[in-house]
Amino acid sequence: MESNQSFPDYARLDEALGQIIEGVPLELFSYLRVQFQNLISSALNKTVELKLKLVIDTSSVLPELMSFVKSGKSVFAELTKGDFLSIYAPNKLIDEVEEKIPVLSKRHKLNQASLYQAWNQIFRPKIKISEIKNVIAQLFGHATVGKREPFIHTSKLSEDC
Repeated sequence: MESNQSFPDYARLDEALGQIIEGVPLELFSYLRVQFQNLISSALNKTVELKLKLVIDTSSVLPELMSFVKSGKSVFAELTKGDFLSIYAPNKLIDEVEEKIPVLSKRHKLNQASLYQAWNQIFRPKIKISEIKNVIAQLFGHATVGKREPFIHTSKLSEDC
């Protein structure tokens, strides 16, 4: 029996979202969070504290890390200042980022010590490590994002999430 259900093209959606937010000032993200939280609070007629969970992979961290070292700013650093956003990643992210830092340093002429310092002091402490524990979620991830890390788009993560 053939299924009529189709999955969204996450790669295309990710690319479009990246183009939309590319020129958005970092301060706008904090402003929008407060406005969105106030809008929800008004609609529900009660105080609401908005908290989001985001699952990332290495390809999400590296550009943010480079941006932070180059300019002292990154969307990641801005959004993780408070407890608004919880960041989750598979345990292999730590090894992958640490393996890529020397490559980024050489390729982009960035100070390797500064990259490690930003990683260890700003980025790494904000990331909660979690693994997929549900086989169905893992299969769904492979179906929706193909060969890319299925962890990104699955909703069935470990109990930590």
